[in-house]
Amino acid sequence: MTHKIIKTENYLLVVDDSEMSKDNYHYNPYTKTVHKGFWMAELKECRKIIAHLPLNNSPVLEGVPLLPPLEDDEAICPYPEEKQNAIDWHNGKSTTTAYSRTSAINSSYAAIFFPHVKVFSTFDKKDRWYDPTIFAARQMAFTDSVADSWFAPAGFRRGRLTKPTDVEVKITQGDRDSMYSGGNAINPISSFPQQGITIFGQRTAQRSPSALDRINVRRLMIYIRKVLLQGTGRFVFEPNDEFTWEQLEAALNPFLDDILRRRGIQDFRVICDETVNTPARVDRNELWCKVILKPTKTAEIIIFELNLTSQSADITTL
Repeated sequence: MTHKIIKTENYLLVVDDSEMSKDNYHYNPYTKTVHKGFWMAELKECRKIIAHLPLNNSPVLEGVPLLPPLEDDEAICPYPEEKQNAIDWHNGKSTTTAYSRTSAINSSYAAIFFPHVKVFSTFDKKDRWYDPTIFAARQMAFTDSVADSWFAPAGFRRGRLTKPTDVEVKITQGDRDSMYSGGNAINPISSFPQQGITIFGQRTAQRSPSALDRINVRRLMIYIRKVLLQGTGRFVFEPNDEFTWEQLEAALNPFLDDILRRRGIQDFRVICDETVNTPARVDRNELWCKVILKPTKTAEIIIFELNLTSQSADITTL
């Protein structure tokens, strides 16, 4: 059994996803509340509470043991509600009891968003604070429907959140800069007076600078890999010779050219010949194909240069 640790407003809970009991306490991750008794139909994501640690002088839950040490168990904690604490948490520098983390998150397959957003809950007719990753995933799906997966799911065109009514922490321009640069990789969700609540970042959690430190490029690579695996399976067990190599190149070039025309990549090259299929690889019954891509980067900073000239200046020469 894998334990998971979840922090609510009043408790640090140890829950078991596999347990459902009508006579125990349960935690609803959507409303971040604790319920006792039989879980209702709308609370199908409830999880049985195994142990807990009261926070802020909260009462002790009857019949539920206090939190035991769980050094080897999986810990899933939302990051803190303050900007600097969130930065420390994702850098592995958080030392508080609720948000202790000793290693930085570093993966191009992960993304971090901040802060929580307020949404009206149709279940209990109340405003509730929701994890921002819910809406980050929603905007990725929205981006796929109005553009392509290699477009950034951020900004005023594809990053505006229509359901949330407020953000838990007001973020300034300086806050966005500190969260998004200087080695940090948190995507801020800001509330703008005219445009509304908007995801204003698309960094992955990868720390080393490369094309994969952006969500649009990582999603581009996921899409290409998926199509390549699905579309080239018919070449398995074919003769490993020049004829098959040419067929494989002929299959990949139109697909990548389509992505180029749809603004996903700037240039590409497919190499499937004797330079990559060496005799040693052929003897191992391996067929190698090298695909070189130049992904399209996003314009995250727009700079205007304004110049004043004298009346006698010739603008065409400037």
